Amino acid sequence: MIKPNMKTPAIFRVGLALLCLMLFSFALMGNLYARYTVSDASSDGATVATFSFSDDLSEQSLTMDLSLAPGESEETPIKVVNNGEVALKCVVKLDNLTNNLPVEDKEVTVDIPMGEEKTVTLELEWPSMKNDVSFMGKTDIIRISVRVEQID
Repeated sequence: MIKPNMKTPAIFRVGLALLCLMLFSFALMGNLYARYTVSDASSDGATVATFSFSDDLSEQSLTMDLSLAPGESEETPIKVVNNGEVALKCVVKLDNLTNNLPVEDKEVTVDIPMGEEKTVTLELEWPSMKNDVSFMGKTDIIRISVRVEQID
């Protein structure tokens, strides 16, 4: 028969105390030195800005009858409207594709703030010094392109 009032051995009590101290020290080490376990919560309410513009060029490809002579010029106004929520940089470029006439390529750059409109005037000119008879009766193909970029 087992004695009900039997004392637990001293080694068992020492082991139990060491186990408790070890668990307590692990808890302290985890909370004091492990700062990477800190967590935080937040919310983001960012939206994407609208990139939108319009111009008054009626067609993608347009044929215009212009009659220029040496020393004359013709102006073409192009209205660009910034309908978006960001500032824009507008580059209007004139390219002489066939080089039959001495019309030079040009490029005009303008910044357009949000919600505003600008009129870019592109000048097509024939220099007066280039007045050779070989240019008489010739036609040329001129391309006007509008490139719009967002300003950071």
